[in-house]
Amino acid sequence: MSYIAPWNGGFGFDIRWKGLALHTDFNWSAKKYLMNNDLRYVESIDLFLQGVNQNVDMLNIWTKPGDITNIPAASETPEFDSRWIEDASFMRLKNLTLSYALPENLLQKMYLKGLTFHFTGRNLWTVTDYKGADPEPAVNRVLFFYPNTRQYEFGFDVTF
Repeated sequence: MSYIAPWNGGFGFDIRWKGLALHTDFNWSAKKYLMNNDLRYVESIDLFLQGVNQNVDMLNIWTKPGDITNIPAASETPEFDSRWIEDASFMRLKNLTLSYALPENLLQKMYLKGLTFHFTGRNLWTVTDYKGADPEPAVNRVLFFYPNTRQYEFGFDVTF
């Protein structure tokens, strides 16, 4: 098990039809594991007693013999626990650009050489079983890292 994924890759599509163009970039990692240290703070009874908000999974805390749960008893205070090592394999739509270039006959009427409208989105979609905010960091454990931001851009390009 390693936070450095042995399998990484990417692929994309570039589709054009008349004035429309769609370009996508995907990236993925397989067999990547992260210590989700965020769970240490939201699934620990000692922090609950200090007034720290907890995960809803804390409702399944172990209370009596025979309970089947992954949350230890209130008397236990785990620091680093293997239950917080998660498969952080993922596939992400890293970039998507959709554009439309006006046809020549319209451009001539406007005395332009080119006019293209576009939308670009980044980090629009991620598939993963990882419970944390972002499976992509290249570290061995995460602690409330800011995730990759989702970005949207609209624009146009004019050529005279």
